[in-house]
Amino acid sequence: MSKKHHKIIPRQSIPVDKQISKPVLSDSGFRFVTAYPWLKVTGKLLKKDGFTNNLQDATQFSKYLVALIEKTISKINQDSTNIFDDFSNRGQYPHCHYVSKDKIQLVQRISLELHDNDFSEVTKDSDYSWWELGFNGSSRIFGIMSKSDNCFYPLFVDWHHLIYPDIKHNSNDYKNYKYDPHII
Repeated sequence: MSKKHHKIIPRQSIPVDKQISKPVLSDSGFRFVTAYPWLKVTGKLLKKDGFTNNLQDATQFSKYLVALIEKTISKINQDSTNIFDDFSNRGQYPHCHYVSKDKIQLVQRISLELHDNDFSEVTKDSDYSWWELGFNGSSRIFGIMSKSDNCFYPLFVDWHHLIYPDIKHNSNDYKNYKYDPHII
C-alpha cells in the first residue's frame, strides 16, 4: 500500500498594517434583527406590480449579498442614530427613509407574498414604521423599524431598485431572472 502524502501549508502571518482592527460599535443600542427570512425572492408580482427580486444566477446573488453585508448593513449599524432620526439631514441619506404612502400597498403585497403577512397594522404614526434602507448601488432593504426597541426588522430586498425606480439603477434584464437562492 502506498503512503498518503499530505501537503503541508505553512502558517501565514498577518502583516502589522493588515491586522484586523477593533470594530466600531454603536452605543445607541440599535439592533438589525433578522426575525424573518428576508432574503426570500419572488417573481409572482412581476406582471401585476412590476416587482421581482429574483436574480440572474448564484454569481450575481453572491456579488450583491457581499455588498449588502459589507457596505449597507455595516453603514446602517454605524449610522443608525442619524438614519432613523426624524429630524436629521435627509440629504446625507437620500435612500434611507419612510416608505411613502403611494408605495405602502406595494410593499405590503410583497411582504404578504414572501411572509404570509402584510403587516397592515404598521403605520408611520405608530411605534412601528416601514422603511427603505440603501446607499450606493441598486439594492434596497425594506423592513420595519421599531422606535421603542431601536430595532430594524428587514423583510425583503429590492435588488433591482423597482419600488422606487431610477433610470440609473434599473435594468430591463431583471424581467428574465429566475434564480432563487433558496432552491438548491
